[in-house]
Amino acid sequence: MYDPVHPAAGPDGYYKKPNVQTLVEMVDMREAQRSYEANVNMVDTARKMISSTINLLR
Repeated sequence: MYDPVHPAAGPDGYYKKPNVQTLVEMVDMREAQRSYEANVNMVDTARKMISSTINLLR
């Protein structure tokens, strides 16, 4: 990006900006968190169902 007064600018007036979009990263992080929570709930439900089945067979 061209901005000769930027502290990180080189002798030609250009500097590099990070290629990270904060909003996109936050949305991706939240989606990963919800997926993890859904998977944990699924495993917990499966364990409860297996336990109930074993108790019924006793």
